[in-house]
Amino acid sequence: IDVPNATAVGGTLTCNTELGITLDGGSTTPGVSFSWSGPGGFTSNLEDPTVTVPGTYTLTVTDPVNGCTHSAIAQVDEDVDLPGAQATGGTLSCIDQSVMLTASGNGSFSWSGPGGFVSTDQNPTVSVAGTYILTVTGDNGCTSTDQAIVDEDLDLPGAQATGGDLDCDLGTIQLDGGSSDPAATYAWTGPNGFSSTLQDPIVIEVGTYLLTVTGGNGCISTAEATVTEDCETKCPPLIVECAPDVTLDCTSSWAPEDIGIPVVRKDKDCPEVTILSSDVWSGSCPYILTRTWVATDTEGNTEYCVQTVTVLDTVAPVFYNIPADVTVDCNEIPEPADEVWVEDGCKDVGPISVSDVILPGNCPGNYTIVRTWSATDDCNNTGTAVQMIHVQDTDGPTIHNVPGPVTVQCDQVPAPAEEVDATDACSGPASLSVNDATIAGNCPGNYTIVRTWTATDLCGNSSTASQTITVMDDTPPVLSGVPQDMNVECDNIPAMAVVTATDNCGQASVVPSESVVPGECENAYTIVRTWTATDACGNTSMAQQLVHVTDNTDPVLVGVPADMSLSCEMDLPVPPVVTATDNCKTQPQVSYEQTIVPGNCPGNYTVVRTWTANDLCGNTATASQTITVYDNTPPVLVGVPQDVMVECDAIPAAATVTATDACGTATVSLEEDIRPGGCENNYTLVRTWTAMDACGNSTMDQQVIQVMDNTPPVLVGVPGDLNLSCEMVLPMPAMVTATDNCKAEPVVSYLQAIVPGNCPGNYTVLRTWTADDLCGNTASATQTITVTDTTAPELVGVPADMMVECHEVPSIADVTATDACGTATVSFAEVITDGNCVNKYTIVRTWTATDACGNTASASQTIMVTDTTDPIILDVPADMTVQCHEVPQGPTMLYAEDNCKDQWPVYASETIIGDVDHCSYAIVRTWTATDDCGNMATATQTIEVIDTIDPVIVGVPADQTVECDATIDPAVEMLYAEDNCKDALPVYVVESFIGDTTSCSYTIVRSYTAMDDCGNSTTASQTIQVVDTTAPVIIGLPADETVDCDKVPAWENLTVTDNCKGSWEVPAVDVIVPGDGPCFYTIERTWSATDDCGNSSSVTQLITVVDKELEQDAEESPMGGSDGGSTGILDHGNSAIHVVAMPNPFRINTLFQFSVAEAGTTVLEVYDLRGRKVAEPFNGRAVPGVQYRVEFAPEDATTGTYLYRLISGDAVFTGRLVRTR
Repeated sequence: IDVPNATAVGGTLTCNTELGITLDGGSTTPGVSFSWSGPGGFTSNLEDPTVTVPGTYTLTVTDPVNGCTHSAIAQVDEDVDLPGAQATGGTLSCIDQSVMLTASGNGSFSWSGPGGFVSTDQNPTVSVAGTYILTVTGDNGCTSTDQAIVDEDLDLPGAQATGGDLDCDLGTIQLDGGSSDPAATYAWTGPNGFSSTLQDPIVIEVGTYLLTVTGGNGCISTAEATVTEDCETKCPPLIVECAPDVTLDCTSSWAPEDIGIPVVRKDKDCPEVTILSSDVWSGSCPYILTRTWVATDTEGNTEYCVQTVTVLDTVAPVFYNIPADVTVDCNEIPEPADEVWVEDGCKDVGPISVSDVILPGNCPGNYTIVRTWSATDDCNNTGTAVQMIHVQDTDGPTIHNVPGPVTVQCDQVPAPAEEVDATDACSGPASLSVNDATIAGNCPGNYTIVRTWTATDLCGNSSTASQTITVMDDTPPVLSGVPQDMNVECDNIPAMAVVTATDNCGQASVVPSESVVPGECENAYTIVRTWTATDACGNTSMAQQLVHVTDNTDPVLVGVPADMSLSCEMDLPVPPVVTATDNCKTQPQVSYEQTIVPGNCPGNYTVVRTWTANDLCGNTATASQTITVYDNTPPVLVGVPQDVMVECDAIPAAATVTATDACGTATVSLEEDIRPGGCENNYTLVRTWTAMDACGNSTMDQQVIQVMDNTPPVLVGVPGDLNLSCEMVLPMPAMVTATDNCKAEPVVSYLQAIVPGNCPGNYTVLRTWTADDLCGNTASATQTITVTDTTAPELVGVPADMMVECHEVPSIADVTATDACGTATVSFAEVITDGNCVNKYTIVRTWTATDACGNTASASQTIMVTDTTDPIILDVPADMTVQCHEVPQGPTMLYAEDNCKDQWPVYASETIIGDVDHCSYAIVRTWTATDDCGNMATATQTIEVIDTIDPVIVGVPADQTVECDATIDPAVEMLYAEDNCKDALPVYVVESFIGDTTSCSYTIVRSYTAMDDCGNSTTASQTIQVVDTTAPVIIGLPADETVDCDKVPAWENLTVTDNCKGSWEVPAVDVIVPGDGPCFYTIERTWSATDDCGNSSSVTQLITVVDKELEQDAEESPMGGSDGGSTGILDHGNSAIHVVAMPNPFRINTLFQFSVAEAGTTVLEVYDLRGRKVAEPFNGRAVPGVQYRVEFAPEDATTGTYLYRLISGDAVFTGRLVRTR
């Protein structure tokens, strides 16, 4: 039978294969059918199906003729790793007018930035500040992005230059140069070719000096300093002229050098003038800076002027670190970024608020979150930033509580688990279905159930989970009616019982059997009755009954004698003959045993005689007779020696004294007693023997020995003479001891002497030992050791022979030598023998060591040098996938290097695979390098050329937000698109409207589309938001005025104009603010207008109402008076007093500015209408020609009218102030 063959080829899923890859199935057997299976329940009968899920796919090929099959496996991998993008910007300055953006990542690079900037260079150069977006596209089509910030540092260093008058005595002056940049450098030029790079140079010429300051960022500022000469004292009055009042944005500088320093006009020969300024801030949004300049010359003459700076804040706060737009899974929605911050160039910014708006998608799990951050500064300028979060649901539901695999008996198959359910993290509930598939086993009770649950969410994503239930029948049948085991006498055995069986899956048969197991005796045995049950699947069970047959009756003994007592020397009586009888069979056998039980001594013991009867089944009967034996006779000593006199080394050993006993043996103990004599070894030794039998009966006898010492000691262990080599270590002096004829060991003393020879290694050692015993007897002995040097030195560190590559020849080893008896010198020699090529040769290195006595030793190392290493081709470009416009230049020249040779050039050959005019083809470049020894290396680069880049539409108009009265540009009908592989492409436009064009806001969307020949397409759009945010304008507001209480004017309608609605009229609303009396109050008259879109505006006129008759009475009071105005001139002789109060009326404070006609004490006083003085803003000396400015701010919040009086000499000026709410 022919089995068909099968082949299966998979591939790799990448970001370029969103529609999947095609499996390649095949077979050389004609007419076969194909069946694929794979991950997630995938099946297909196509020969080459398309798949989108990685994993292992199995192809089964079936021959329809013979039914034979064959399988093959295709592996589908997945490569969706992001290439990683990192971008770095820089800072533009007056020095660096362009910066290089740097990019890193694993792929091709694409930049976009301000002003439509685009580039495919990895590291392009730019000259415009802003945020540049880097996109890196990997070989697998996946992309990563990052951004680079290009900052701008073009701040001017701010040049400051001050001159002055030449010193009349020295004829010099030091110029004063300055800058706000601590890293600045200075360059001065001036009259007669003067130049200097000092910050504060000294000059001698009168004239104008130009200071050029260059900041650390390369930016330049200039300033001039004038040097004059004034050595005479005739000076005209000072003239000070302030710079004009200015209005600035709060981000601008209001430093004097930026908005103007007063011009002081004086004669060049007049005293030096010092000019100082003081700043007073008031108001908020806008802020008012009142800067007063006072010029004072060295003679005390002063003059001043005032400059007013209005500071506006119209700039909204700016957000930083806003997260980029992202596409996330529905369960990975990011929290609002904590790292977002906001900055305002002028004032503090309120808290950041963040809000999310959700735009629904095509299913509950697909939607877009528009996340908006907003912040408002103290002047109500609001800034916003937006992140788009595209949420998608691509994951199937999660199936919970699916039971694990189980193995059950055939009668215990479980129903589908009710607790199985499915949830979806994104789309809410999911539908759930279950299906069982049964796989038959080897018998009806053995099979497998595959139970599969399938869950599908509202977005169409599905997932499956399975439980495998293995059903088996391994339960044996159950036997019924098996009787219990029993014990019976041999004449009482029961008949065999009838036993049946049941089975959990069917029927079972029962087979009985019986056997006899012999016991320990003829009448003791076991009957084993066995019943075996077997079901249809071969499962068996067995049960047994054991019938134990026994003989348990003991025999009876006859003729056992009585107990008795005897002395140990008496003989024991002969045992009598004892018999026995049994209840079952023949007469039992009787055994006899005698046991002696020891007493407290060998002569005292007990004899126990035991008779035992055993029948055929081991039943026994025993009986005993006890005989008690005793001992009370003492032993007799034998062999005690006579008394003697001996030398200490001839003391006789203790005699072997024995003893006899009537009933056994006796032990003999010896005790010696030494009695001292005239010296330590002269004494009397008394020996006493005592005999005792085992029962404590005893006898004693003695010997007396007289001991003396007259013999010298003997040395023991004195070594013989030796001959040693110098490297040998002298042996330790021997442990020489001495013996003495007496018991104490004599004391041994030791002395060593060295006798030099003819060299340091040749000498003689004499060792002498002397022994003295306790009685003054002495002995001595000597050892002679002769030492010589005949040993050669030893070389250390000689390397082993080796075989190395030509670049690995080791340096000469640092070989040393050691000598057993001193030092040695080492000499070196090297011999090189050429081989069959320049890099193959042999090195023999020889080291020779010589010690001081001429003994020598040598050793060699042989190094076999060879070259078997292939060269390495350097810097081989990596395989790459490039767009059709990015194919690198033709094969480059590379270099190869070798372990034995310098680098040399290597050239490549090029092969093109595919059609270069198609959307994709491949270029294979191969480099080959061979070294001098024939070792060869090759390297290749494969360049996959593709076109996957969408065209770029050029000239798409920017999004706009316009007011309803604005003129909207028409749609651009003919744009064009640029393509990386083709000339310009046509672009098509579609325009649509969102919302009611007659409402307060609607949207115009213009969509532009372009597609290249490879199917890459791009779409761009312009969104025009039409809004009405402009408030109406109220025309004809009357000026504020002060009127008598009986002449309050009536209000009239004012005209309102609006950019979208037209014009109409609005009435006024009056709010009366009470004052100090019924005829002293303020009317706040307000006109308000609101258009159809909720934009509103209002204007207010202040009408101050007073009782002029009451004021006239106050002006005629003893304080004196004038014309009663808030500004006036009082003639006095040939000069006048000038007074002005600004503003008037006022709310919080007002500023008096006055000058006097004559020098002297001047007092400015403020009174209420009851004549009480409430303030004295000025009391001091004033001089003519000087403008004085003082502030008046009442401490309480009372509104109403005040009178002020200026007294200078005998001149008095009065006026009126009105304070409103």
